[in-house]
Amino acid sequence: MSPCHRIELWQLTLRDVRAADAGLYECQVTTHPHVTLFHAEVVKARAVIQGAPEIHVHTGVTLRLDCTVEYATQPPTYIFWFHNGSMVNFDHRRSTLTVRKHKYGSSLAVTNVTWDDAGFYSCEPYLAIPANLTLHVVAGEKHAALHNGQNDNVVTEDEVPLRTAGSAHRFPSLMLIGSLCLVSFHSVFFQILTRDRL
Repeated sequence: MSPCHRIELWQLTLRDVRAADAGLYECQVTTHPHVTLFHAEVVKARAVIQGAPEIHVHTGVTLRLDCTVEYATQPPTYIFWFHNGSMVNFDHRRSTLTVRKHKYGSSLAVTNVTWDDAGFYSCEPYLAIPANLTLHVVAGEKHAALHNGQNDNVVTEDEVPLRTAGSAHRFPSLMLIGSLCLVSFHSVFFQILTRDRL
């Protein structure tokens, strides 16, 4: 925590934010109003995979899983994908898998889905809570009969889950300006719950 004074500006910057940094903050200045209070809450960045916790796909389709990072104040340094516990980002033996990183997310494309592609998928961004998804692979249209003719949970080639990084609910660093007092938080998003002026 380091205060920085500039002309008509007092700035408080918190780095490597921890849960203990949450709470009530007070800024005192010589102008009116003399005191500004606000409450800050620490929110951990987290990954979200569209379609989670599980989806069904037919064999032979092209599947795309999109993982976005919410509540991140800056793009994650890296985002790793795992399939049944094994990282797939750099697995050149599986030519049917393609990973692309976006600013606030990553997509995993699987071409010509087979039974081997079924299982547990995990998206793990740097400094964020990971997201998980279970993929079930079924043969052709037979799966529809198991659901009494309803195939709402079956993903065909034209219904592949798609979510771009631009649709993520991401938040910039919070900057509170009031009575010539500015507070900037980095690494973890702070949300003002209440703000009272005395």
